[in-house]
Amino acid sequence: MLRIPFFGKSAPPPIETVMQQTVALLQQGNPVDAEATVLKHLQLVEKQIGKKSSAYSETQAGYAALLRMLGKQQAALSAYEAACAYEPPRSDRAARKDWLTFLTDYGQALEEADRLEEARVILQRGIEGRREYYGAFHPGFAFGLEPYAALLMRMERYEEAKAMQEQAVEIFLQSQHPRFVPALALLAAARQSTNEQGALLKGIVALPLSAVEQLATEGPELLERFPNWIRQPVLLEVAALVTEQCGAISPVRLNLLAQIANNETEAGADANHEVRLLAARMSYDALKETGDAKRMIQGLMGLAYAQTEAGNGSDADDSYRKARLLAEENADDSLASQVTRNHGLALSEQEDRERAEPLLRDAVALAVRSGDRVMQGRSECALGIFLQHGDRHDEAKPLLEAALEHLPATEADAIYARSHYTALQQGGACGCGQMEGAFFENYCLAIREQVEKEMPGLLKSIAYKGGDGEEVGLQVEINRKPTEKEMERLHIVVTQAEAAFRQRMIEQG
Repeated sequence: MLRIPFFGKSAPPPIETVMQQTVALLQQGNPVDAEATVLKHLQLVEKQIGKKSSAYSETQAGYAALLRMLGKQQAALSAYEAACAYEPPRSDRAARKDWLTFLTDYGQALEEADRLEEARVILQRGIEGRREYYGAFHPGFAFGLEPYAALLMRMERYEEAKAMQEQAVEIFLQSQHPRFVPALALLAAARQSTNEQGALLKGIVALPLSAVEQLATEGPELLERFPNWIRQPVLLEVAALVTEQCGAISPVRLNLLAQIANNETEAGADANHEVRLLAARMSYDALKETGDAKRMIQGLMGLAYAQTEAGNGSDADDSYRKARLLAEENADDSLASQVTRNHGLALSEQEDRERAEPLLRDAVALAVRSGDRVMQGRSECALGIFLQHGDRHDEAKPLLEAALEHLPATEADAIYARSHYTALQQGGACGCGQMEGAFFENYCLAIREQVEKEMPGLLKSIAYKGGDGEEVGLQVEINRKPTEKEMERLHIVVTQAEAAFRQRMIEQG
């Protein structure tokens, strides 16, 4: 990498050194200082070297990667854009190679943000640059083809995507590059999208065990943004391959089966109940072989959910009972509470309130006995909302109050509890229509907690405002005039807390 010397002052350290420090801070559980470290380096590089430099571009790219990891997607896109703004001369081979990587990363980040046409322009630019830099038969060129093929799949340009991915796979295969394995998963998805006949994973010849495990591990993430009718047939073929070569109780197989079942859950009305039941049953059967009671209980709950969704209520009851008994045999009151709560909720959704209520009450008692505050809050929330929906408001209110006391603001159940509690305070029968207000109230509480932890005493108030002529967004009021460094740190803390809260909501579904 070209470095520009400075006389009379020390040059900024290499970005590699800064990123090593950043990773260490992340591993220590200190993301605020991690981001502050990269931002400080970025400001130093801009001041001493300037924006039109490879050093500035690579620092912006490192900053973008960190922001992306922290869930700050919009800020990451701005950093990637800045990283790609300076195009190094062709004579600077090292800098140009890095710049091509930045283009690919930027394009993929745009695609993740559903800005598909912008992503197409950036990735096309990267392909042209890679063809010139590497040649048309080098793995470096194939690394540009693959994300473009994935983007074409998102744009439903399936024939083009398949042709491009066939080219990428052939390059990886001929060069014996390890990327061949996950690239084949994308090609299989392209084959499925064009209704190609035969095995989707054809082309695999005597893969080593590590490559099969790689396929099972990376495949779900690689295909996650494609429609279910495309990704599931591929994952089922991968599952069969993993079962054959890795064994029924292989951790990668169990994780893959769980992902297949989750895909059907997320599909909603378009779910294939046969596939979900098959995956859940195979997962539970394998977990029985491991003898791991906690995982068996989780497997039984997954099976019970699949059975409920498929309309097999009596089978679901049996699975819940088995899970509850297993939790009791292992003296795990917290897990027993979770099982019982889920069973009660399933019955409630089926309008079987008579059987649901004792289970939901039992779940609260088990959670209290376990000493697990979060599980107690979840069970109190479930019972409280159940009673509120049954017009038993006096019984519901103390349960919802208790749930809010026991649940962190970042718990999805805390939002449900708050929306229903607020409705009770306002004389309403149900809080299901007040979820947005509860979301933003918990959103502000979570940010307040993080700011108070990092910068105690600085924050006076925080609220979310929007509509009716007001400026939309967070309104933060502080107790005193902060220093410039404090303002910079406050911005990092707030934006990280925002991203973490939203990511937590996504993870909890």
